Amino acid sequence: MATEFDRKISEIFPKSKGGTLSAMQVSPKSFKFGTQNKGETVYLLTRAAAITNFGWIVATLLLVLLPFVTGSIITGTLLFFRIDITDIITRPLFIPVTLFIYYLLVATYAFSAFTKWYFNIYIVTSERILDYDYVPFGKYKISEASLKNIEDVTQRQIGVFPNIFNYGDIVIQTAGERTQFHFEKTPNPSYLRDKISDLADILKSNTND
Repeated sequence: MATEFDRKISEIFPKSKGGTLSAMQVSPKSFKFGTQNKGETVYLLTRAAAITNFGWIVATLLLVLLPFVTGSIITGTLLFFRIDITDIITRPLFIPVTLFIYYLLVATYAFSAFTKWYFNIYIVTSERILDYDYVPFGKYKISEASLKNIEDVTQRQIGVFPNIFNYGDIVIQTAGERTQFHFEKTPNPSYLRDKISDLADILKSNTND
């Protein structure tokens, strides 16, 4: 039989939303993390809004096209000044090897940017909040705080793009060892702020009862 606590939680999170690549997942069914306690439920998993990837995606596309553009410019310049570099460019594998190394670096840049976005996550569970700070090709720095220690949740949306695309920062003040948590560029920050505040209030009320 559902308790009053369960009823209140079901009102806050009525159904699961979001897929694996979503910037925000509500009550994800299959997600688990390493330090998850027995009986601990994940209510929210969020990362930076998808629109924040626009910069590195455009940069990657420009880098992909760069050899074709620069190749045409260099060829035109050499022809104009009648400079012959046939001996260099006709060496076996010179162009293929050069392009392979270049595109390998481009792919590394794109992969690093994607993994930084994908693995930098913020988790809200039935017990705590967690901040997973991921370093590409490195490791995680994990910070956490109990929901019972949350004292204030503030939303910040500064600038034109955050307001147009509805993303921003959530600043959480706690009474724990780490006094402030900063969830950066999360989608729908007002929704996230409200849900964290409501969940913390319900947990505190249930504990007092």
